[in-house]
Amino acid sequence: MNETIVVLKSFQFDKPTSCLCEPQTYQINKKDRLYILGDAHFNEIHGWYIPLQRNQDVRFHMFLDDLEELYKQNVICPEVDIELAANYHQYKIDHALDNKNYGLFIKHTNLLKEWSEFIHLKNTPKEKV
Repeated sequence: MNETIVVLKSFQFDKPTSCLCEPQTYQINKKDRLYILGDAHFNEIHGWYIPLQRNQDVRFHMFLDDLEELYKQNVICPEVDIELAANYHQYKIDHALDNKNYGLFIKHTNLLKEWSEFIHLKNTPKEKV
């Protein structure tokens, strides 16, 4: 599984329980990459959790409910969605140029610029859990 999640806004993640590991707090920063390292696992008390790796260093587990809540709040986004958004805005820029529509050109250029800050060369974790 090579799923990558991009952090759109910085947040602090507190491991809620010591049943998986000792409690810790992680600072997750804007533009960090969270790599999904394997399949989700089920804990009868706390539910589903998934192994993640931040950039190329910190490994931790996060409950799927927490991950879903971050997604709903637009704090994280799958990398493929960012690539699709950039592709869409590039298409709209080309379309605006063809139609000589300065307003749409500026609008989509600014949106492409915003999304492009989250795009970089793919860099996957070295090991799998």
